[in-house]
Amino acid sequence: QLWGATGCPTDLRPGDCACSDGLARCDAGVFVSISKQPALGLLHIPLSAETGERRAFLRFHQNGGCSVEYSVECIRGTVASVTMQHHCHPSAIPNFHGREGPFNATWEVCSDMAGQMSLVQPVLDQVWDTQLAAGSRIDGCIQLLDAAQWPELQDIRGSLQQQAQAMKERKQEVGGCPLFRSAWNRTGRAFDFGGLDWCGGGCES
Repeated sequence: QLWGATGCPTDLRPGDCACSDGLARCDAGVFVSISKQPALGLLHIPLSAETGERRAFLRFHQNGGCSVEYSVECIRGTVASVTMQHHCHPSAIPNFHGREGPFNATWEVCSDMAGQMSLVQPVLDQVWDTQLAAGSRIDGCIQLLDAAQWPELQDIRGSLQQQAQAMKERKQEVGGCPLFRSAWNRTGRAFDFGGLDWCGGGCES
């Protein structure tokens, strides 16, 4: 990727570079991240190229009789991909959120008045170091993050208990939420509660 002339190496030779499709890969797995609401969630899901097992993470119930279950799996041996399994009443008109197939570094779907989103499996609560149980309602957004793009979270792996301990240590290390990388991430957190007024404007400091 070229980010501008000032950022380009000057010593490249033919054969030094290879094209990339930019798609999320299976090797490091993915993170399920819940954002844009007061309760923040995080969970690492490993992806198996050998078994191709689908890992369900989200269910959306549409007003009017349709529902869809979202799963993530490894396809073509290397690429992370989202699958949507639909269940509809014959008279219902489906209007689902999100997109099927491979994705880049981030895949996202957000709630709205068209229906209700809920978790299929437990996710770690980033705020209170507990769990958001399967079936918990999601009022904000849920993302899939290519775990390879988050090397600072490489220890958040394994069982729920192991991930919870690693996440707690990461929070202590950075003094805040494990996914925050900038001051803007911290300021933007205020909008999960309806804006900066919730902390008297002090979030901007």
